[in-house]
Amino acid sequence: MAYDERKVLTRSSLSDLLAGKFTKPPPWERVSAYVTACVRAARAGQIDLSCEEELARLRGDHATLTDLFETAVRETRAPQGRTSTSRPRPATYRLPPRNTNFTGREAALQELRQRLTSRNGGAMQVVHGLGGVGKTQLAVEYAYLYRSEYRFVAFVDAEDPALVASQFASLAGELGLAEVSSEQAIPRVYGELMDHGPWLIIFDNGERPGPLVDALPSGDLGSNGHVIVTTRLRGWSSRAGVMHLDVFPRREAVELLARRVCGMTTVVAARIAEHLGDLPLALEQAAGYMDYNQTAPEDYLALVTSRLET
Repeated sequence: MAYDERKVLTRSSLSDLLAGKFTKPPPWERVSAYVTACVRAARAGQIDLSCEEELARLRGDHATLTDLFETAVRETRAPQGRTSTSRPRPATYRLPPRNTNFTGREAALQELRQRLTSRNGGAMQVVHGLGGVGKTQLAVEYAYLYRSEYRFVAFVDAEDPALVASQFASLAGELGLAEVSSEQAIPRVYGELMDHGPWLIIFDNGERPGPLVDALPSGDLGSNGHVIVTTRLRGWSSRAGVMHLDVFPRREAVELLARRVCGMTTVVAARIAEHLGDLPLALEQAAGYMDYNQTAPEDYLALVTSRLET
């Protein structure tokens, strides 16, 4: 049961519902009533609830429930006798699912947002870093965190520049442009996006700017949107702002392991993170290994330690 004997949804049950622990969810009208009560209690200072942050993190994966949150927030904030409106959810193209285990990177996300919205030519930003450091995850999390600020969000696989034009041809179809060839797709898409701004395009795993130059907006075409390029290569500083992404700070590495692995202590998490160089991909794989194999954190630490010593 996701609610008690009186059919009243509890706070802990709501958390369990979000985590997908119930096969028979409660009636949505009861969820709606409970959410509204939560928001009103938060507004009255009775409970600690940061609506904007929670909405940003939950919106992608629990759309129905977070729509209820948004409705309740608008109802409690709108002056009596007036109605409040919100920007419709943006259209998306090939945007990967949100990583529900995304951890940390608050400072990096804030810096990326500040750079993109700066008036000093910040509309295109490159996220540079080693493989496995979390560049793609950062860009995707940014898209979900700020997607209410955009009318259109697209994700383009840029690892093979030769395939970018065909993706833009598909993107053109999403924008309602009929019979657009690969050769015409890129300028046609940017031309159409001028009427769909503000927009965001992520070019994931790009090479140096040369092979991608025809796919990147220039002049007026890029005046109404933002571009994020993720790359392991240098050489972008003359074309865009470059933001270097390093491995996790130890605190965030420990936080990730503690969130993902049952029974993980801070001490053991810190030692595992040290052995793995605080690399986000390695930490994620370690958490997945422990979860899949039901390996205790102490046993995994001993395993990693022994392998590094041989």
